[in-house]
Amino acid sequence: MNKDSKYDGITKSRFETPTDDVVSDLDCNEEKRDGFLKRIFSSKKKQRKFKRNKE
Repeated sequence: MNKDSKYDGITKSRFETPTDDVVSDLDCNEEKRDGFLKRIFSSKKKQRKFKRNKE
């Protein structure tokens, strides 16, 4: 795509410089979680609490 001049508008486009507010909003602590499937199919069994019926 870079060699074809009809895509120059896409391949050579640039973003504007972000404001200081945007940069400060993006500065946050890193957080890492397991992937979606790993969280669903993990071997860890979480114990769940259920409400008991009072009869």
